Amino acid sequence: MGRIAAPFGIKGWVKVQPYSEDPDALMDFESWRVGRDGQQRHYSVEAVQDHGKALVAKLAGIDDRDTAYALASTTATRRMPCADRKSRWRRAHYRRRGKTSFTGRI
Repeated sequence: MGRIAAPFGIKGWVKVQPYSEDPDALMDFESWRVGRDGQQRHYSVEAVQDHGKALVAKLAGIDDRDTAYALASTTATRRMPCADRKSRWRRAHYRRRGKTSFTGRI
């Protein structure tokens, strides 16, 4: 969904360059998965604001510039909630059939 480009300010905010043309897409999620090379960590989003074609965000637990700098060049994606194993199976089964979304039961 986006790339954390750099720290923003001294209080742990990060600048995020969205991959989509609509930067507001990342603003709708309460939590993000952040990381690189399969090493991802879950962060709650405390605040997010428009900043030109980019966003600036404050993630829980990131309270200074040095910690924010450690996240530079990582990928931020939305965290997909999964209610139970059955819904995970349905989503995976539906993807294997080549469809992108579903409504109701399969």
